[in-house]
Amino acid sequence: MPKLRWGIIGTGRIAYTFARALGESQTGLLVAVASRELPSADAFGAEFGLAPQHCHPSYGALLSDSGVQAVYVSVLHPAHAEWTIKACDAGKHVLCEKPMGVNQWEVMAMIDAATRNDVFLMEAYMYRCHPQTERLLKMVRGGVIGAVKVVRATFSYNWPKDEQSREGRVYNNSLGGGSILDIGGYTMSMARLIAGAATGTYVAEPIDIKAVGQIGDTNVDEYTVASVRFPDGILAQLFSGVATNGDNAVQIFGTLGAITVPHPWRPDTVDDVHITLKLNDQPAQTIPIVIPVRNIYTVEADHVALHLSDRQSLRMSWSDSLNQARALDQWRDQIGLVYDSDSPTSPNAYLTLTKRPLTVDPAHRMRYAQLPHLAKPVSLLIMGCDHQRSYGHASLLFDAFFSQGGTAFDTAYFFSLGLPERYLGDWMRNRGNRDRCVVIAKGAHTPDCDPESMTRQLLETLARLQTDHVDAYLLHRDNPVYPVSAFVEVLNQHVTAGRIRGPIGVSNWSIARYEEANAWARDHGLRGFDALSNYYGLARMVTPLWPGTVGSTDRESTEWLERTQTPMLAWSSQARGFFVPGRARLAEVAEGDLLRAFCAEDNFTRLDRPI
Repeated sequence: MPKLRWGIIGTGRIAYTFARALGESQTGLLVAVASRELPSADAFGAEFGLAPQHCHPSYGALLSDSGVQAVYVSVLHPAHAEWTIKACDAGKHVLCEKPMGVNQWEVMAMIDAATRNDVFLMEAYMYRCHPQTERLLKMVRGGVIGAVKVVRATFSYNWPKDEQSREGRVYNNSLGGGSILDIGGYTMSMARLIAGAATGTYVAEPIDIKAVGQIGDTNVDEYTVASVRFPDGILAQLFSGVATNGDNAVQIFGTLGAITVPHPWRPDTVDDVHITLKLNDQPAQTIPIVIPVRNIYTVEADHVALHLSDRQSLRMSWSDSLNQARALDQWRDQIGLVYDSDSPTSPNAYLTLTKRPLTVDPAHRMRYAQLPHLAKPVSLLIMGCDHQRSYGHASLLFDAFFSQGGTAFDTAYFFSLGLPERYLGDWMRNRGNRDRCVVIAKGAHTPDCDPESMTRQLLETLARLQTDHVDAYLLHRDNPVYPVSAFVEVLNQHVTAGRIRGPIGVSNWSIARYEEANAWARDHGLRGFDALSNYYGLARMVTPLWPGTVGSTDRESTEWLERTQTPMLAWSSQARGFFVPGRARLAEVAEGDLLRAFCAEDNFTRLDRPI
C-alpha cells in the first residue's frame, strides 16, 4: 500500500519531532517542508533527506506541491487557523498541532473548510491515539474503580523568563502564549475524556468551569487552576503552568478505588509505561502497558493514515475539538486572559482569518430584493447581529456571510447591551465595506418605547456602528399609549436629517395599527411605514415568544401582505429550529421557548409530513 506523503508547515522543535516520527512510520513518508525563510527549510530538508525542490521558502508554496497529500501544521498558535484553512482549500488532508485554534470561532471556521473541501482534519492531541489512553478508558468504562467522582490532571513546566524568552511563544501574548493553550488543553481534554468514559459517551462536556490564575507582566497566564463540573456529579481539578513545575500526572478517584497515570502525556519518554490501580483496602497494583510502536507521534501519524477516508477520527473528532476550544475559552474567560488578537483594534484586525482580501464568491447563490427608498440590493438572507459573543466570533460570521453575497445586517439597540452593534461597526470599519452593507437598525424596545427614547437610542446606535446613517430603521415594539402620529413624526425627522437613508418601519405591530399610522402620514404629507417586521416563520406561533411580539402567519395577515405588497422582514423565519430533527420532540417534554411558542398539533402535523 502506498505511503501517505506528508509535508510539514513550520520548522520549529515540534516539526522536527514529527519528522523523526515519520521516519519510523509504516504508513507515512515525509516529502516536503516549508518555512518562512529558505535557509531554515533547506537545513530541515538536509537533515531528513528531502530533495531541494521540496524545501519551500513559503507555506503557500508547499500547498502548491502536488507531491504532498497531507500537511502537518506546526506553526505558532495564531497561525493554525489560517494555514489549516488554506491547506484544506488546497485539497490537502490536515493534522493541526494543538490547540486547533486560538478560540472556538477559529475552530468552527477550520471545520467548515474541511467539510467544504472533503478532506481529513484532526487536532494533534497525540496522547489520544496511544495504547495507554485506550487501556485507561477501558478500565474506567469497565467500572474497575466504581463510579468516578473526581479527576485530577496536571501539566506544567518552568520556562525561564528572561528578555529573550519574553519574545518567544511561551510568554508572548500576540503569539498565543501562556499555559492554557499550550498545555492546559491536555488536562481539559483528558478530563472530558474520562468523564465521557464514566458516563457512557466518548467525551463529556463541562456543566460549569471556575478558575483562578496568575497573569504575568506579559499578559499571559503563567499558571492556573480550574475546577470543572461534569454530568453525574463528576468533578475535575486541572492545573497547568509555564512558570512552575508539577507532577504532570492524571489521577481518577472512584467509589471503589483510584487510578494513577504517572506519564499520561509522553509515555514514550520512559521505559516503564504503566498505570497504577489502588482499590479500597488493597495493595496498589502496577499494570504494565504494552506498546507496539514506541514513538507517540508515530502512533499519531499512523492513526491519521488509517482514518483518511473517514475525514475525521473518533480519537479527536471535529465536535470534540470544537467543544474543547469552547471549554478553553471558558477557562480563559474565568481568569481574565485576553489575547491581542481578540481586539477589533489589534494590528491585524483589518485582515480576514486567512489573510485573504474579503471578496464575494462569484459562485454564490444569494438572491436579492429592493426595499423602498433604498438603491442598495438587500440580500434575502439577513444576518442577525444579536448573539455574537465576541468580535472574533462576529467577524468570522460576517466575513462568511459577506463572501456568500450577504449584504443585509439586522441590529437592535436592545440586543446584548449593544455589543453586536459595536462588533458590526468595528467589522465594517476594518473591512472598509460600509457602503456595500445594508444596516437595518431597531430601537424603542419596551420599556423605552417612546419617541424621545427612540431618538436617544438611534444616536447611540450610530455611534456604536461608527456611521452617520442607517439604511433602514424599525421601531422594535409598539406602545399604544402614544398616538401613531408621535412615532411617524419622529421617524420623519430623522429621515430629513439624513440619519435614516432608506425605509422606515415597525416590528411587532398589529396590521391595524400599521395601517392607522400610514393613513395619518398620508393625511399630513409625511412618509409612512415602508416595511413590517413581525414573526413570520415555518411554524405557527401559538403564544408570543417574548412579551409584546406579534405574529403575522395567519391567512388574513398573509393575504394583506400579498395585497399591499408590504415588505415583511421576518424574524425567526425558521421557528427557532422547530423543524430541526429531534429538536421539537425534545421540546414536548422540556421547558423553554419551543414548548411555549410552537408546540401545537398543526405544527407537529407539519413536522411529520414527508418532504
